[in-house]
Amino acid sequence: MVVNTKFADLFKWDPDLNEVIPLKPASLRQIVGRADVAIDLHNRLKTAFIALLSGARKRIGYEGQLSPLYTDPVSDEGGHIVERHVSLLRPLGIDPKPIPPVEVCVPERFKRWAWGELGKRGVPGEGIRIGLFPGAGWPSKMWGEGRFAEVGRRAVDQLGAHILVFGGPSERGLAERVASLIGRRAHPFEGLNLIELAALISTCHLFVSNDTGPMHLAAAVGVPTLGLFGPGDPARFSPWAPGCHAIKGDAPCSPCRLFKSCDGRRCMGSISVEEVWRWVEGRCEEVLRGS
Repeated sequence: MVVNTKFADLFKWDPDLNEVIPLKPASLRQIVGRADVAIDLHNRLKTAFIALLSGARKRIGYEGQLSPLYTDPVSDEGGHIVERHVSLLRPLGIDPKPIPPVEVCVPERFKRWAWGELGKRGVPGEGIRIGLFPGAGWPSKMWGEGRFAEVGRRAVDQLGAHILVFGGPSERGLAERVASLIGRRAHPFEGLNLIELAALISTCHLFVSNDTGPMHLAAAVGVPTLGLFGPGDPARFSPWAPGCHAIKGDAPCSPCRLFKSCDGRRCMGSISVEEVWRWVEGRCEEVLRGS
């Protein structure tokens, strides 16, 4: 698998992958002439060129302007991104039905590390643990610090939950601020690499996130996940796993591509705390019944 360098540490632990090659100029020579089949998931000139560079006699990608670079272009019929990607297997005679959940492998050593980190913060093995991810790549996708904090406070006060608040590298201090707003039993985590983030999320009973990468990561490690969507389209990008759900903001202009130029108040702001809390409370009741 050829991946963006920042994702290499996440995928290198997967036992189903023979090799993970980080995409950087020095690694291109590792790709030349090594593949029999190349599947381009991204439909970009750079990735289509890498497929060509691999020497694969069978090169699969989406129909369009890049079709001449593929031996087997596949029509893009829309739908969820997982369904679209799986459709690229059809030229190989593979068409899984139903499509299984997306999964990320977290080795036991990292799970033990995660439980050790929780132990240092006084988070017990019993009781409910809820993960929150209040960040996003763009402000237009962010639900708001105060709303996340309100959901966290209710979970602490009414359910005795511990709240794990995660922050991304571009949003330093965000997790600290939300945890501070929640108060007791709130634990901020920042500065994590992806496999550490996956390991800590895997200790949660449920996860609430804006429409961003950790939302998909939570679903991929088997945690019931609620994704909050404004400008993004949940029909295409909702978390793909059992027990997951998406709430979409009510705005006639959504979905859109104005991630950078719109503040998201109309769509993200229309998602109420009550709506999110109902999902959280319902999932927590299921956890408590099963314990």
